[in-house]
Formats: sequence, C-alpha cells, structure tokens
Amino acid sequence: MLRLQRMLLVCQPGACLATLGNDGVIPSARMFATTLLTSADCFELAVVKLQASTNCVSLPIAPRARFVQKASSAGYNGYYRAPSHSFPPSRAFTDNPFSRAAPSLCGLLAAQSDPSCQTFHPAVRKVSYVTNKEVRIRKALLSDRETVCGLGDIDGGQDYVHALYDEFVTHPDSYAIVATLNDVVIGFAMATALDGGRTIIRRAFRVNENYRKRGVFLAMNAELDRYISEDCPKIEQSALCKCDKDDHMIGMYAEQGYYETYRREGIQMIFKPATYQTITRWDEQPIEAREITADDLSLLFRKTDVKKMLFPSDRLLNFYLPYHLVEENVHYLVCERGGVFVSFEDANCSPESSLCLKSHSPHEEVLTKSDTPMPPSRDIQTNAGNCLDAVSVHNVTMASFYYCYPTLKRPCYFLDVYARPGASRDHFRAHLHQNLSILRHYFPDQEVILALTFESIPSDDVMSCLQEAGIVDVKPDPEKYQVLLEHDRK
Repeated sequence: MLRLQRMLLVCQPGACLATLGNDGVIPSARMFATTLLTSADCFELAVVKLQASTNCVSLPIAPRARFVQKASSAGYNGYYRAPSHSFPPSRAFTDNPFSRAAPSLCGLLAAQSDPSCQTFHPAVRKVSYVTNKEVRIRKALLSDRETVCGLGDIDGGQDYVHALYDEFVTHPDSYAIVATLNDVVIGFAMATALDGGRTIIRRAFRVNENYRKRGVFLAMNAELDRYISEDCPKIEQSALCKCDKDDHMIGMYAEQGYYETYRREGIQMIFKPATYQTITRWDEQPIEAREITADDLSLLFRKTDVKKMLFPSDRLLNFYLPYHLVEENVHYLVCERGGVFVSFEDANCSPESSLCLKSHSPHEEVLTKSDTPMPPSRDIQTNAGNCLDAVSVHNVTMASFYYCYPTLKRPCYFLDVYARPGASRDHFRAHLHQNLSILRHYFPDQEVILALTFESIPSDDVMSCLQEAGIVDVKPDPEKYQVLLEHDRK
C-alpha cells in the first residue's frame, strides 16, 4: 500500500489556522492552512502553527513523523505539537514566489496517497491518485488537437480552442503546453506575449473533467511560471482579462498581486439571419465607417493626442486580449480573422473613399463553417488601400475592432467599439452596418454570437441600433462587462 512519501506544507503570511473540516474538505488553497496527516497505520491529524511576517515558508515533512521541532528562519517560528517520539527534524527553508508554492500544496498534499486506503482521513480519500511525479508537462503538438479539443465542454460548445488551436501551437509569440498522464493528454494551457514581449497573458486553461481540482491546473501554471521567468526577458507585467462571471476569483488574483486597471461594459446578442434587417436609409447616412489597413493603425497608434481621446485608459481590449497602444500589436488586430473600422466627424477631412478599397472577397483561404477551424493568420498587405493620412488621422471619432471565429455550435463575432466622448449615435450605426456585413460574409446563413463592448456610447443608443438591425435576442446568461487585471513583474 502506498503511503505519503513527502508532504510539502505551505503557510501564507498572515493566513489563519485551519484544520481539515468535519466534512473532510481540504481548506482553500489560498488559505494555505497547514495540516499534517498521521495515524496508527497511516496518519493521524496534527496541526502546524506557523507565523511568517514576510516570505512564504515551505517545510518538507518526513513520513509518519512524531517529533517536536522549533525552527527560526527568515523571520518565523514554527512549532509542531505531537507525542514524545522524536524524528530527525527536517530543514526549514523559504520559498519567495507565492505562486510556486501553490502547486506543492494542491499537488502533493491532495494527491500523493492511495485512495484505496480506508484509514486515510476522508479528505485524502476524496482525491484520486495523481501526483506531480506522474503528470508530465510538455509543449503542445498539432497532433494533440483532437484530444485537447475533447477535454470538456466549454461555454456550451462555443470554445474558441477548436478554431484557434493550430495558431496557438505554431505562433512564435505563444507557448502552448499539455499535461499528460501515462502519455494521455489531460490538460492544456498557454501563454501569449503581447506588446512586443513586455506583457504576458495566460489563457485557454483546460483540464479533463475527470482530473479537475487535483493539481493539474496548478502544475501547468507552474510550468508557465518557469517559462515566463526563464524565456521572457522583456517581461514587465502579466495580465488577465475576466468578466463579471469571474468576480468570485478577483480576491484570489489580488492575493497574487493583480490589480484592476480597466473595465468595459458589454452585451452579448444572437444574430439571426431570419430576423436580420438591412439598416434602412443607408444612402442618407451622414457618417461612413471605413476599414483600415495595418499601416493605418500603426499611424493612429503613433498619434498621442488621438489615442488619448479614443483610448483614455491607454488600453485596448479585443477578444479578451489586453493591448497597449503600440505598433508591435498591430499584426494581432489587423489579421485574417480580425480588423478595424474608423469613422470621421467631418467627412470633408477624410481621404477619398476610393482609397479605401480593402475587400473581404473572395477570402478563398478563410474557412467559415462552424465545424471547420480557421487556419493561422495570414500576412496582411500594408502598402495599398490606406484610409488614413497625416490630416485625417486626427479626425477619427470612432474605431471598432472585430475578431471572429467558428465554433462547434454558433460562430462568435467580437465587436469592441471605442469613441471620443460625445460621439453621435450615427457613428455607432455606421460601424454596426459595416461589421454586420463582415459577419454575414464570414458566416452566411448562420446564427452568430455577437459580443459587444463599448464606452463613451450610451447603452440606449447601442440597443436601439441593434433593434433597428433586427438583433433583439440576448444570449442566455450573458456577460455584462470585462475587467482587465494586471500584475507588475519588475
């Protein structure tokens, strides 16, 4: 019968004491309450009291130890209250990075046991036999696609990994990994470098439903920690983009050093071809929205005065990715499945419309059926069809960023709109008209999830324009806002 070979107990500075509850539930990993399981044949319960003023403290404990130890190191005192038998005390050591301690607690404490041993405490019997030694983390391969996409139902069949997996694995700015058990993939995660490598965002965590809450997530997160520390020399901050459904996790992220920097209102609608109505009186529309090129967007990002008006938070969220307004991000925003429209307050100050001829037809290389993933982004032509010049760029009043992809169910179309304060309803109406044309081109005769975020635009104006286009159905259980969390690394 297998026994615990070593247990790594961690105490967060200032954490309150806790033991295994009567219901056998291990306390939250964030609490890092220290417990020691011992018994006559296996282990019986004892409590370790730690007081740490600064660093997280990790103590490797030998099996079936019955001893009294007092140690002083790095500003803490530890006391083990136990029977009189003594055991050679283990050496205490400190582990600064709080995040690297988390996998130890959840992976080792919750896993290195034989669940068939009925004399274990119920909290230990509840976990399956999965240990950090058995789980292997490696880079994801294209051949892992089928298994990764089958790890579990995410968002009701609208998981973006199905469409974007190949790009995640092959893109030079991404590091995609899988967790395997006996050579079978049971988890997936990735990190993406934005802002020219200065910002890292972790995303797309997936764990097989049979192995959740057993340390697999934390093991993958630890590998991403290693990658960021060793292979990302330019890193200045980590970022996460969450929604209102993740409010219960904000406290956990705050404990890890993340703080909120940006929040955007949003709504998620269902576009239905059967109810779609072309926006009427288009010829009388005083505002025209035009799609811009990568060169145009680079020019806009170089104009500080324009950026301050359109993006007062100095951030841009598109498809849950947070961008600083730098030219290194242009290739993410103007790509095979994404683009940007702008509109001008004074039509006389904009370039001639004949210069804005970027077309979305025929797009032979773009696959648009929901059961067929899109290929990685193609290179964008930047030397033709520019809409902005040194004069017109200062006249941009609204910009809308779109990104779309198919899923196993409904395709998703993200539309993130940024405007100068006081921009009229006609601007949003023009942008909606153009984006619906793109949506219908990519996904003809399909129902599509239309996810919008906006600021400096009254929500009543947004809803009235949607109703004018026949978009009246709200996605069940919609997200109400997005929030950006950042953590300074230096």
